[in-house]
Amino acid sequence: MRGLLQAADEKRQASLAELSAKHQKNIESLEAQLNDALSDRSKADESISSLQ
Repeated sequence: MRGLLQAADEKRQASLAELSAKHQKNIESLEAQLNDALSDRSKADESISSLQ
């Protein structure tokens, strides 16, 4: 019984670690997308300014 509980706990911890890693990857991807959007916005601002 104790072995089953330990195995279940190890599986839970492994799943949690996997989800945490996926979450971190998603955060990094969103940060990169945000940086790209900010860069595009800056370029658009520069283009608008040069046209005025």
